[in-house]
Amino acid sequence: MTSVTVKHRFAASAERVYDAWLDPAKARRFLFTTATGEIVRCDIDARVGGTYVLVDRRHGEDVLHEGTYLELERPRRIVFTLRVPKYS
Repeated sequence: MTSVTVKHRFAASAERVYDAWLDPAKARRFLFTTATGEIVRCDIDARVGGTYVLVDRRHGEDVLHEGTYLELERPRRIVFTLRVPKYS
């Protein structure tokens, strides 16, 4: 297993950024997006043990991104697994 930590400062409150990661309507606008892709599915069960599924359609091909939420500490910490079967 590989562990990655991402830190970034946003010009928004911690609560607003945190909530965007867990709101399907907002997350589909930035999570796993590409310049030429389109998110065609975004399901988020935002609870510890809950899962997420995002499907990015790239050049007519669907790329699945999926995982499980391990820790949720609003507004400071989201820990989740990530699996992209096409590239695993």
